[in-house]
Amino acid sequence: MVALREAEQEQFNLSTVQQEIYWDDRPTLVFVSTRGGGKTTAMCLRIRGMILRGEIRPGERIMLCGPDYTSLMDGTVKTFDYWFADMITHRVNGNKPSRILRGGIEVLCRSAMNPDQTRSKECRVVLLDEVAQMPMEMLELASMNLRPTGMRPKNDKRVFQLLMSTTPRGQNWFYRRFGKYVLDQNNDDPDVGGWHMTILEAHRQGVVTDKYLARAMQTYPPGSTKWKQEAEGEFVSWSGLVYRQEYGLIGPANPLPKLVYTAGAVDVGSISPSCILVGGVSERGAIYVFKEFYQPRALLSDLCNNTGEYTREHHIRTWDVDNDLLWKMMRNAGMNAKPPNKTKNAAGFMVEYINDLTARGMYHIDPSCKGLISEKARYEYKDSTSGDEVTFLDTVKPNQDDHALDTERYLVKRLSSWSAAQNYGGTVGFAIR
Repeated sequence: MVALREAEQEQFNLSTVQQEIYWDDRPTLVFVSTRGGGKTTAMCLRIRGMILRGEIRPGERIMLCGPDYTSLMDGTVKTFDYWFADMITHRVNGNKPSRILRGGIEVLCRSAMNPDQTRSKECRVVLLDEVAQMPMEMLELASMNLRPTGMRPKNDKRVFQLLMSTTPRGQNWFYRRFGKYVLDQNNDDPDVGGWHMTILEAHRQGVVTDKYLARAMQTYPPGSTKWKQEAEGEFVSWSGLVYRQEYGLIGPANPLPKLVYTAGAVDVGSISPSCILVGGVSERGAIYVFKEFYQPRALLSDLCNNTGEYTREHHIRTWDVDNDLLWKMMRNAGMNAKPPNKTKNAAGFMVEYINDLTARGMYHIDPSCKGLISEKARYEYKDSTSGDEVTFLDTVKPNQDDHALDTERYLVKRLSSWSAAQNYGGTVGFAIR
C-alpha cells in the first residue's frame, strides 16, 4: 500500500497504474495518459516512496523538468509541492527554482527551453514531465545525469531512475523511441516500464471526476482527432504539426541509393544553432537528406571548412547559404554558393512540397540528422488563428526552433529545381522553381 499522509488516505484513491509505478524499480518508467490522468502525481509518489524506502538518501539530488518555465512551475512543481509539503524545508523560485527536502535532499527544477541548465547535475532520479513536448536532447541529457556524485560505493545497488510522463504529441521522437513500451500491454522489459491510460479508464478508477469527463467530451468531440489525442491518449499521426512524420528513415532496410544530383544548404545562427544539411535526388526523383551539422555558436570559418569538406566528399554542386558573408567566403574557396530564395510565400510553398513528397514515399532522412528530425517532430501551427494571417509564418507558433527546418527548405527547393529542369517537358508530381 502506498504510504500517503494520514489525512489523505481516506480521500485519495490511487489508480492501478499509480500503484504499479510506486513499486517499480526498473531504470526507465514511462506513463502516457490524458489530461487529468494523474501522470505527474504517479511520478511524484514514486519519488516519495523512494525517499521513504531509503532508495534516495540524504544529500542526493533529484531533478524535475518541464517543457517550459510556466508548465514547470504551474504544473510539475505545484504537484510536487503538494505531495512533499511535509518534507520541504526550503524553497527557491525564480530563474533556477529548487527545493530542499529533509536530510538535505536537493530538488532541481529546470525548463527544457534551456537544456544547458540541466548539464552535469548528478542525480538519483530525473523526471521529464510532458516529455513529448521536449526536444530529444533532454532525453540524452537526463540519461547522462543519472550518475552518482563522487565515487560510487561498491555495495550501492540502488537504482538510478529516469521517469517520464506525458500526453501524446503526435508520432514524434518520443513515440518512435518509447511508443512500443507504452502500447504493449504485456510489456515485461527488464529495463523499461510503460503504461497507458485513457480518460475513460481514469474516470472508472476515480482519478477523473464526472464533471471533468463531461467537460472533456464537450471540449473534444468523441471520435475527433483531438479526442483521440487528448482523451484517448493516442499517438495520432501528426495532429497540429506542420510537417508530416511518415518520411522514410535511411538504413539497412532503406539504403541510400545512387544519387544523380547533390546539393547543400546552410542556415547560420549565433547563440542559436547553425545548421548544414546535405541531400540528393535519386534516379526516380526521390529526395534523400543524409548529412547534418547542427551546433550553436559555430564559427563562420568552421562552417566554411565543413562545407568544403562535404563538397569534396559528396560532390556537391550547389550551396544555398543564408548569410551574406559566409556564401562569399565559400565562393572565394571555390564553392558554388548562393543566397537562398526568401520571398514572401516561399516557406509555405516548400512546406506543402515537402509534405507532398513525404505522403508519396519520396522523402527520406538519415537518422543521424537529429536536429532536423527533432525540429520536424515539434514544429506546430498555432492552436487557433486570428484570421489576419497573410503568410505561412503567421500561422505557426512563434519562438519555435526552425534552424534545421529553414535549411531543409533551402535544400529541398534546390533539389526540386534541378529535378524540374531535368524533367522539363516530361511528367513530374510538381516542383518549386
